[in-house]
Amino acid sequence: RFGAGAGNAPVEALIGVFDKIGVKTGIDFFEIADAAEEVVAPAMPAECLLDRNALIMGYSGVYSSFLKHAIRQSER
Repeated sequence: RFGAGAGNAPVEALIGVFDKIGVKTGIDFFEIADAAEEVVAPAMPAECLLDRNALIMGYSGVYSSFLKHAIRQSER
């Protein structure tokens, strides 16, 4: 099992936190976020609660309620 049910922290979230506090990991945050969304998530038996949009918004300090407005604008 993966994720919260197994008691594991998502690596992509940890890398984002480490990057923000200045811990050098040698891992590119955006590349691991892409890998989590495009490679790991499809292999998971259940839906992932931490998707790329939530991860990037948290990393960027953007409040999540703005996402629906951004998506609507991008569709125009």
